[in-house]
Amino acid sequence: LYEIATSSLHRLNATAAAVWDACDGTQDVDAIVAALATTYPPVPVVEVAAGVHSVLEELAASGLVTSPSVEQLEHGGE
Repeated sequence: LYEIATSSLHRLNATAAAVWDACDGTQDVDAIVAALATTYPPVPVVEVAAGVHSVLEELAASGLVTSPSVEQLEHGGE
């Protein structure tokens, strides 16, 4: 993922890339978790949710995402 504003290159693994692709502004965190849980069916939903939250936290820390969805992470998804 290349960020033009800072000329930064962000390398995403498969999970991070899937989360990034799902961050289209129409889905909340729960919807992203649900979508990825169907992509990785042998992985328990709890683990998928933890991975999604971790990726979103990293993307937010890098300034790549800003949305109310990320704020949900701080409140346990509420």
